[in-house]
Amino acid sequence: MAEASNGRTSKVKKAVVEEKLEPKNKGKASNAQSSNGAQGSDNRELKRTIEDLVGKINTLNVDIEASQKLIEKMTREKNKVGEEITKQQKKKTETGTEIEELDLKKGELVGKKGKLGEDIRNLDLQKEELVKEKRKLRQDIENLDLKKKELVDENRKLGEDITELEKKEIMTQTEIATLNKAETELVVKKGNFAKELDEKIKMRFDNLEKGKQEVVEENQELIKDKRKLAKDNEKLRKDNEKLKKDKEELVGQEGKTREEMQKRYDKLQDKYDGRCCSCCSIC
Repeated sequence: MAEASNGRTSKVKKAVVEEKLEPKNKGKASNAQSSNGAQGSDNRELKRTIEDLVGKINTLNVDIEASQKLIEKMTREKNKVGEEITKQQKKKTETGTEIEELDLKKGELVGKKGKLGEDIRNLDLQKEELVKEKRKLRQDIENLDLKKKELVDENRKLGEDITELEKKEIMTQTEIATLNKAETELVVKKGNFAKELDEKIKMRFDNLEKGKQEVVEENQELIKDKRKLAKDNEKLRKDNEKLKKDKEELVGQEGKTREEMQKRYDKLQDKYDGRCCSCCSIC
């Protein structure tokens, strides 16, 4: 009967110790979960913000690349126009030189024509041949005049083409300047987004570090509580061993009545059951 009573007493003492420690541990766990929940919400928001900024930067990179390709295309077109202008100017110069040569040749032919007319008047014997040559020279002069007219017309058209090409070159330069300005604005906007992205990443990293530190501190508190519980359990075990030893001494004593043994046991039982906690001797 005494042994059964002792077993029930040990279970009651352990239950009391665990009941007193459990609410404290549960409270700390609840606080840790609440703190981690709030930080998790902030971190998820930062993550969404970071993903949004990364998406915007990627979009701007695509726009910048397209702008750069368009600038390269317009630059090639401008260079091509410049080459065409140079070619046309060279041709115009050659045409002008050829016109001057034709004028010079025409002057020589006109002079020769005048000389031949005089020869015709002076040389009746050679009149027929000279008339033929004069007719041929007249035809040559007409052909030269016609060719000169064609060259003059071509020269005028070349001038008009050069004017149009120069206008196109100016327009191309204006478009390139506009594209360069737009590209600069895109690069600046990209830099602003990149700066904001760095700030958000740093903020999220700081929050994670702060949450990690709080978890470490809470774990340290739990370790302390665990050590204290182990210490209390060890003391309780020793108390139970002493109680068992006292019980065995009571049973082994001869010459004492059952009533005296029961009274001593009850006294010892009251002594250990009356403690408020395992770390207290007697309240």
